[in-house]
Parts: sequence; C-alpha cells; structure tokens
Amino acid sequence: MTMHRRAVERILILASALALANPLAGCPTERKPTPAPQEPRARARARARVPVAMRNADRAPGPKETVVLRAHHRLGVPLHPRARSRAISGRLPHGAVVRVLAERFGGKWLQIRAKSGKTGWIVRRYLAHRTRARRAAAARTPGRHPPTGSAVVCPPPPARGPHVFNVAEVPRMRSAGTGRKTPLPATLVVASYNVWELYDGYGGDRYYSRHHADSLTPTDVKLRVAKLAAELRSAKPHVIAFQEIEDAKLACRVAAKAMPGVRWQCAAGVWKKRSTPQNVAIATRVGGTARILTPRSGFAPRGVVELELPGSKLRVLTVHLKSSRGARGYRDCRNANRRRALADAIVAHLRSAKGAALVIGDYNFDPLRVHHDKTDDVLRKARFASLRQRFYPAGAPSSYPTYRSTIDLAFFRAGGGVTATTFKILTRARVNRWTSDHRPVVTTFKLR
Repeated sequence: MTMHRRAVERILILASALALANPLAGCPTERKPTPAPQEPRARARARARVPVAMRNADRAPGPKETVVLRAHHRLGVPLHPRARSRAISGRLPHGAVVRVLAERFGGKWLQIRAKSGKTGWIVRRYLAHRTRARRAAAARTPGRHPPTGSAVVCPPPPARGPHVFNVAEVPRMRSAGTGRKTPLPATLVVASYNVWELYDGYGGDRYYSRHHADSLTPTDVKLRVAKLAAELRSAKPHVIAFQEIEDAKLACRVAAKAMPGVRWQCAAGVWKKRSTPQNVAIATRVGGTARILTPRSGFAPRGVVELELPGSKLRVLTVHLKSSRGARGYRDCRNANRRRALADAIVAHLRSAKGAALVIGDYNFDPLRVHHDKTDDVLRKARFASLRQRFYPAGAPSSYPTYRSTIDLAFFRAGGGVTATTFKILTRARVNRWTSDHRPVVTTFKLR
C-alpha cells in the first residue's frame, strides 16, 4: 500500500508541473483554417508567362453574355432540353448569335436563347468565339506557337529505310451476282466511294462516328447497302473502289445491288478486325488480277488493294490514307508523314510496272488547302497527274460536304495508250446518316 501511494503522489506531482509549464493547455484554442493547396511552382510560372487574353480565352461565358455558335455537322448545333441530356429538342444553324442564360457543371453546359426565342442547353465546345480569342491572343505573342496554314513546314520523317509493301495475290476473289463476266470495253468507268463505316453488324461492330444511324444490326446494314448502291447505279461503273468497308463480301453486296444481272468479283484487304474494321476493297465486273499490298513494318494503318485489268493496260489502286482527326497545322505533321510514306511505297511498287496506273480513293487531305502535306508532290514527281485539277480547273465541288472539302481524289499516270476522259464528283448523291458522309467520284478512261 505504501509503494502504491508513493506512485500516485509522483504522478500528481508530474501533472502539476506540466500544468504550470503550459498554463493554456486546458483552455480551448482557436482553430486555424487549413491552407488551400498551392499550385505547383512550375505550373504557376508557366501560367504567369501566358498572356491574360489567352488565359481567359477558354473561360466559361457568364450569364447574359452573347456568344457565336460553331456547328460541327451540316445539321447544325444540337439543343438539349436539360444539361447532360442525350435527347435533342432542336437545332441552331452555324454562326447563330445566342445569349447565355445559365451554366452548369463548371461551364461545360450552357443554357442559351436564340434571337428567334428558341432556348435549350448546349455543350461548351460549340462556341466559336473562344477559338478566335485564343488565335488572336497567340498572334499577339510571337514565338508562343508554331505557325499554321501555308506557313507550316513539317520536319522530315525519321529515316527507317525504304517504305515497301508485302504483295500477296488473291488466288480466288469473292463472287456475287448472276450472269457472265463483262468483256473489257473500249470505255472503262471506275468509281470510288467512301461508304462511311459499312460493317456487317456482327462480332461487336459499332460505329466510330456519332452522327450515324441509331443502331447497327444486320437489318440496318441491308438498308444501307440498298441506299449506297442506289447512289452508284447511275454511273454504271465497271470497277468500284471502296473505303471504310469491312470485307469483300459487303463490297460484292453493294456492287451487285448497283448493277444487277452481271457477275462481280471482289477483293479486300483486312487490316482492321476490331469493332470498327475500316478497310478498303475493290469490285470488278470485267475481271482482272487482285493483289493485297500490306505495309511492311506498319508505316501506315491500312494498305492498298490493286486490280490489274486483263491485258495489263491499266492498274487501279484504291487507297484510304491516314486521317488527321481534327489535327491542323504542325499537329498534323505526323499524319502527313504517314500519308507520304504510303505514297512513297506506291511509287516504288509501280516503278517497274508497265502501262497506265490510277491511284484513287479517300486521301483525307485537300492539296489546295493543306500545303504542308507532300503526298501529292510525291505522286507528281512520279508522273502522276491530278484528275481533279485537270477537269475542275476553276474549283471542284466538295466530295466531303461536312467540312466543305474535296478529299476524294484520283491521280493518273498515262501509259499503254490509256487516256483519262472525265472525272466527276456526283453532287446529286445524298449525304445523310444512312448513306455516307462522302460523295462518289467517277472517272472514265479510253482503253483503245
């Protein structure tokens, strides 16, 4: 008991000493606010160097502010009944001036009212004046950004050896239609059509673009095949080059619908097999030898399908070059180099070939508007002439109306007595979500 009492006394003495050393220990102290997290020094310094005009160019517009809309599709800017809604209550045209009523979700969704009184919610990316503000601020700050437009000079691609193809001849092409093969005519008609993601609807296929039809089922595919064939029927082509198509079976389905009563043969290069298999194919009703040209070492996302007509007078090569996917100026240099690499490989492949050659398809760039892309220069140096510039010297209609550009092109190298007589863009072809976002192009050649 004595030892226990002494221990308790020692504890009390220590407690008293601590209380005398810190007299405010038992009193409630004022809680200090937690300091806000500071911005990293490197980011703060980089932000301080950016002009104020550029810093505020992407801010969300405040209420009662007037803005200009920029449509990303020919249908216009979609209006939604509420924020984050997929339902579309209406549309406004490109360039419409509207007033901002409210904003939600950090300014990503804006409630606007047009001059006509129409109201709704839009996504912030449809504002046009924000982009102009950033460009104006960048122009006032020389050296901040690389130039765009005609002033862009892309650096040369890294040296990785010559670009060549692995050539594989198609031993047996897929057939469709009834009747016999059409004999080689004196006037040959070649059509090219980007059929905008024509898949069979099996194996988890899905549309990459959000402007397509609402569903992708075999029944929808059957309807699309009939509509696409109707756009080609008036041209009466002997050879059809397809882009953004899954396989040779679908190519034959479209060709047989476009020109029934004849026998079609089709070949396709299947380089993409996932849920969005965008490949190229070719269909012929005059026979010929088909070859699949696959890029060695993968310098391009897709290869080329070549058709050598009977008698080796003309070779038709269908291409679908690398897309820019919205990249402009110096940001498009990597895509431009890949397009140029495919052109280099085509020139090397045809260097020893005799006769005429036609390289037709979706080039994914307009040579008259994109000057940093040297793909057309590579073909011109190899004696390929642009049929668009020859037959539309005053300007061609757009083959890609969504962006008002002509990217479906044909380059022709004469030889073997073959001459090109016409090159037309079928402006009457319907452009909608059930057919295609491209228009077909048709070329005519005189073989004899």
